[in-house]
Amino acid sequence: MPEQQKDAMSERLAALSKAIDEKVSHLKEHGELSSRHASYVGDLKERQAELRGKLEGAVHDNHVWSAIKNELDLDISSLFSDFRNWVEYLDTDSGGRKS
Repeated sequence: MPEQQKDAMSERLAALSKAIDEKVSHLKEHGELSSRHASYVGDLKERQAELRGKLEGAVHDNHVWSAIKNELDLDISSLFSDFRNWVEYLDTDSGGRKS
């Protein structure tokens, strides 16, 4: 696998991790982190860890990289989409206040 492709995907996953952590921190600061939200964040982080594992596996199994690159791209995009949908839900649920 070309190193720059791996780095780009790793950076996307790191950016998502940072965004999740910032959102959780904000919710905690404002006393808005419910157990339901915490559970959802746990699911997001679990999916992120699985994707990181797939990415690392692809690095070691270079011959299968082309076969799983598209799957990884779709999975990462789906994870970002789910996070953005959750943030939009939180903003809507809080009466339109931006979180």
